[in-house]
Parts: sequence; C-alpha cells; structure tokens
Amino acid sequence: MTENARRGYQARDAEDFSGEGLRTLQKAAGHVTWLMDQGYRKEAAVRFVGDHFQLSLRQREALTRGLDPSEKIWKRRSKRTSAESLAGKSVIVDGFNTVITLETAFSRGTLIRGRDGAVRDLAGLHGSYRIIPETEQAILLLFGMLKKADVRFVLILLQRQISNSGRLREMFEKIGSDLGVLFSAAVMDDPAEEMREQPNLITTNSVLMDRAEGWYGLTADAMPLTGAKEIVLYTGRPQETHFRDVKAENPQ
Repeated sequence: MTENARRGYQARDAEDFSGEGLRTLQKAAGHVTWLMDQGYRKEAAVRFVGDHFQLSLRQREALTRGLDPSEKIWKRRSKRTSAESLAGKSVIVDGFNTVITLETAFSRGTLIRGRDGAVRDLAGLHGSYRIIPETEQAILLLFGMLKKADVRFVLILLQRQISNSGRLREMFEKIGSDLGVLFSAAVMDDPAEEMREQPNLITTNSVLMDRAEGWYGLTADAMPLTGAKEIVLYTGRPQETHFRDVKAENPQ
C-alpha cells in the first residue's frame, strides 16, 4: 500500500507522532488542558502551546480534535455506553464519521485517542469523500460489531452535501442485506439534527456526543479488530503553563 493510498496519513506523520515528536505532543497536551481548565478558549490554548513547542499543523489538529476542558470531558465520559448495553436496542450511526475512522484504521492511517476515550482520525476530508478499497472492510466491521452486540435496529445517517453519499448508502444497503442486519441507511441534508439527544449514538463528533443522551465508542472498541494502533495524546495530568504570551490574553 502506497502512502498516497492511506486514508488519514501524511508523510510527516511518522515524525510528528512517534519518538520525540510524540513526546513533545503529549507534553503539549498537558499544557493545553491546563489552559482550557483556566477558562482559555481551545483555539487560543492550542495556538499558544503550539507556537511554544513549534508543533506542526497536524499535531495542532490532533490537540484540537482530542482535547477539551476537564469538566466537559468528565461529563462526556459519564454518558459513554458499552457494547453490552446495546443489546435489544436501536442505534443511530454517524455514517461518514464512523466509516472514515474505520477506513483509516484499515489503511494504517493516523488515529488519536482523546481524553474522552474516543478514537478519531485526522483525515480531514471536509465534504470531499471517495470510496476506497478499505471501505468495504469498514462497513463489514461496523455491521459485524453491532450484530455481535445483538442490536435490534441500526439507522445509518449520511450527509447529502458530502460527495459520494449515495454510493456509500448503496454499499451499506448491499452489505447489510447480505449480513442479515435489520437496518436503514438514509441520506439527508441535516443528519446532525436527527442525532440530537439520542440515547445510543455512534459517533466521535464531540459536539454530537455532548448533545446525545448516550454514545458508544465503536471505533475505540474496533481497534484490536483492525490491527491498528492509536496515539494516546494525554498521558498524565494538566501541566501548569507559565508562557509569558499567554498572560496577555484573557480567558473566555
């Protein structure tokens, strides 16, 4: 597999997310967390700390996606459910969000485990999506995990504005039917509204997780099944920061 074919991977990731690059990133994560816990906006905290440690754009993106203030993290973690708790229940799947992360895992792309325990990708497709050879593996794994959990019904939501949403829905329909899963796949303009306040939501979108009554970390549970290894951003506790330039900006 060539590097260009790897979902969610860039050539510099080997340097940014291993060895000294990873140790610096994890140290930076502690400082960003401390600043957010003092009331600083995430964007400002990542910028200050990123500049201090001379982090790459990818490393800064990892901090942004994987970190939040401690209070928000604890509240989000309290709503996390387990696969066992889904038996006999209906679930809603954030389709693109979940499939892209699983594709990244099978592609050996870069994955991060955030403070909330969710595993996220850094694919950054932003509305442009194409089906790759790992797409079928991702869908098979998703359905297989939910079938093993004895889920009663699966509703997969896809955003219409993202390219190839119709083709992805067709793949879901074919694979799900072949596996005998009770499900429905829908393409809609605003799937986020349908996911609001759901008790059994599968996503790693932090905004949707915070709005949901409960969320299941399927991508995190899937990691051993894909053979992928995620990067743990946060390894200790918030690190008090005394960067001189931070003092000039007021907390939110």
